Amino acid sequence: MLRVTEDLIEVRHWAEHHGGRPCRRLDGALALCFGREASPGLVVEWAEFESNFVLGRCVLVYDEAPGSHRCFVGPEREARAYLDALDPCTRGAAGPTP
Repeated sequence: MLRVTEDLIEVRHWAEHHGGRPCRRLDGALALCFGREASPGLVVEWAEFESNFVLGRCVLVYDEAPGSHRCFVGPEREARAYLDALDPCTRGAAGPTP
């Protein structure tokens, strides 16, 4: 189940519980990196991540499923687009509604 939060305590708790660390992608956007996967950019300190998270009015979209690392960090409008891309019903790909 996907959840959305702007609560920094929840963001940090979820990330650390799943082995995540704060990063900044090459385009400057915030991200979370996990384990040994290829980093999407540069690892940063939590203080930098948190201040930019608040200044950028970001949210975290994350999957509550055990072991899942699926998440999105960004402004609310981009989070809505991310969620729309995950749900075929919002794109009309599910076909006509009966």
